[in-house]
Amino acid sequence: MMKKLSMIFAALAATVFMAIAFTSCNQDPADAELFIGKYEGNASYASTKDGLKIAVGEKVTIRVVKLGDNYTFYFSSKNIPTLSGVKMKKGENTLVTLDSDKAGVINIDGDKLTILAYTTSKGSWSATANRAK
Repeated sequence: MMKKLSMIFAALAATVFMAIAFTSCNQDPADAELFIGKYEGNASYASTKDGLKIAVGEKVTIRVVKLGDNYTFYFSSKNIPTLSGVKMKKGENTLVTLDSDKAGVINIDGDKLTILAYTTSKGSWSATANRAK
């Protein structure tokens, strides 16, 4: 009985997740509370932490997940680490930051993603990508 209940709950959770994912696909991320999107283009990464690590102009898929005001950028290249903890207020498509621990520009909308030398203590990311169809 418990096993069947667990299977039903798992199926229900998967259905809800898929429904949210599909409804967020055609939105402008700035207006969404939850956004999951895929962008394709080129990205670069450079880090001097733990030795020199550079990935230049790699063709990538970037999966963007937004929950509330928090964005996470997952890169398909194993040479480019995930960029997480990016905060952008609802309704804003562009983040320009010059803090003590991060600096750079990120612009994202329903069609295009641009990351211009977004630098943290871990490294520096750049990307230009279009929304995957």
